[in-house]
Parts: sequence; structure tokens; C-alpha cells
Amino acid sequence: MDPSEEKCKVLIVGAGPVGMLTALLLAQRGLASLLIERRSARPEEWSRAIGITPPSLDILARLGLEDNFLSRGVRVSTAVIHDDRGCAGVVDFGGIESDFKFILALPQSETVSILESALTESPLIDYRRDLELRGIESSRDEVRAIVVDLKTGGEDCIRAEWLLGADGAHSTVRDLLSVSVRRRLYPQRFLMADFEDNTGWGDAAHLFFTRHGSLESFPLPKQRRRWVALCRDDLAEMEPREYLRHRTALIAGIDLPARPVSPASEFRPERADLSTLVLGRVVLAGDAAHLMSPIGGQGMNSGMGDAALLAEALPLVDEDPVRREILADYDRRRRRAARVAARRAAYGMWVGTRTGRVASALRGAVFRNLLLRGPIHSRLAPHFAMLTIPGNRRA
Repeated sequence: MDPSEEKCKVLIVGAGPVGMLTALLLAQRGLASLLIERRSARPEEWSRAIGITPPSLDILARLGLEDNFLSRGVRVSTAVIHDDRGCAGVVDFGGIESDFKFILALPQSETVSILESALTESPLIDYRRDLELRGIESSRDEVRAIVVDLKTGGEDCIRAEWLLGADGAHSTVRDLLSVSVRRRLYPQRFLMADFEDNTGWGDAAHLFFTRHGSLESFPLPKQRRRWVALCRDDLAEMEPREYLRHRTALIAGIDLPARPVSPASEFRPERADLSTLVLGRVVLAGDAAHLMSPIGGQGMNSGMGDAALLAEALPLVDEDPVRREILADYDRRRRRAARVAARRAAYGMWVGTRTGRVASALRGAVFRNLLLRGPIHSRLAPHFAMLTIPGNRRA
């Protein structure tokens, strides 16, 4: 064998939560992997994804990691909904059918830290940073990946029996394969930042939907809170930090501390649906496979669902290559789950961001008289906990 080449069973590109989780789940089933990441460092503490839903906690529990996560995160068991008239109702996760009757609030950097510690202990996982994928050649029996060491500039070829693209929204794997993608950029813009928590709200999330716009607030570890506000056209008139403080005071009546503990960052949601997640011996998962509005916190959790199903499917196909229909089933099931999650995120974002007195009054009437009262109310908690996404309920 050429000294510039090496072989592995599964090459995983992207060491975010989805790539790491897949490597751990594959190792649990006896399948070795090489996990590569182009970044030298973990994501910043104030990275966007902060909510881990009960189905994802179930997956983490299969690895025996649930206590590591629960000890670091905040258990959000209630979400208080506000409109222009005040408190419209409460969504209580205490009655959902799960061992985890809450959504765990934990910055993505902490999620990565826990998963990284676990995978470095596995003899079946070879984990390397500062390696960037530059090319893919796929054949019937293997995938040849060209990677560059970003520290030395050296180029190597990795021959893998399977390649997983878990390299995020700007996936190199997806681009190299020229997968057909249908994209939509939503018109809404949001501003978010983390502040020291001076609300006295404890572990509850608070969601405001008013004539002035939407505002969401989630508890975080270290006595902090994340605030996410819908941006209006007047954003350009203020420094982002002050704009978020202004919106919070206007909508929630809360005077935030003068300085956030994270930079205020603006984002505009996007949706992407792929024509396929499986091309020969290359498979896509996580944000590389689907994008959706982060409002509602379903993106990372959808990726964890991808990891769980793929870790069941790939060892079976590896044992019997004739059973390729198993990967076709992965493609079909995970694209369906992503479509459902993306539609819910988009619909919830649309409803929540209607402004003006008339739209707000109509929304408030629906909240108070239909969604947060009566028989439909009992369905809200499983809905927000992602238990009603196809494939997320345990057998």
C-alpha cells in the first residue's frame, strides 16, 4: 500500500454532535471509524443549539451518557406563553410519555465536550482534528477521500468502506457529490445573546408573542439566559446589544444587564431539502442532510435521530452488502422526519412572528381558546418535545 494512503471501515467527516454521536453508536455495535474535523477547537460556548429533546436524551442514554448531560444542563419542564394580555397559558412537559419529562438546556459546546470525552475512550474511534476534506472518489467497493492536514499542508488519501458526511450546513461532502438541494431563505431575522439571569423565572422558558414581535427566553447553566428577539427594520438604528435590551424591555418588561455574556448575533433562518441522503457508499446526516429554522430547536435533535438510525442500519449492510435496501429505508425515513420537523419549525415561526394589533389579537384568541385550553392542550408538550416526529417514539 502506498505510504500516503490509509484504510478505515467508516470515515466520518465532521466532528459536531451528529458526527461524534454516530461514531459512538457505531462503536457500540462493533464498527470502527475515523472521525475527522477541519476545525482546531470546539464550538464557542454561546453556539446556537441549546435544547436537547427527550428522544435525543433516549439516544444518549443508550450510551450511558445521560447522567453526564443531566448534571451539566438545566431541565426545562415548563414553557410559559405570553401574549399582549399577559400570561396566555403554560406548556407542561411533566405528563409526556418519556423517561425524560423535560427539555434539557445545554450549550452545544458542552454537548460536544461530553461526546468528545466519551469517544476518546473508545478503541474503535480514531479522532483527528485539523484535517480538511478536498475530494471524493466513490466506487462500488469503497470511497477514496483526499484530505489535507491544515497544520502541515500535507495531502493524504483515506480509503474507506463507508463515508458519512456530518459536516454541517456548508457541507463539503454534499457539495463534492453535487446533491440536488431545494433551498429557501426565510424573510425573518432574529437577534440573540446570553445574559446573566435577573428574571427570577427559575428553570422555565418564557415565550412572548405580541403586536411588537416575538421574544423567546430560555434558562441556561451558570445562572444565565438566552434571549432571541425578532428583528424589526429599526435594528440598524442601534448597536445589537442595546437593540436586544430595548426589545426585551418593550415586550417582556425585563431590564437586562448592561452587557451580555456572549456577543449579540443576528441570524436569518434557512431551509434546505435534499433529493437523497445516500449516494452509493456515501451517506449524509445532520445539517449536511437537512436545514430548518432553528426556532423551536429541532435541527440538532433531527441530526441525532439521523445518527441513531444510521448506526442501526450501517452495521447490517456491512455484514450483508446485498441488504442495501436498509440504507434506502434510512434515506426515506430520515428525509420524511426532517420534512415534518422543518414544516413545524416554519409554521411556528410564521405564526409567532405576526405583528400588529389585529394579527396579535387573533393569535392570542387561538392560543387562549384552543391551543392552551381543552383537549388540544395535552398535545402541545409532546409536539414541542419532538415525540410526534415520525420515528421518534420508542417501540
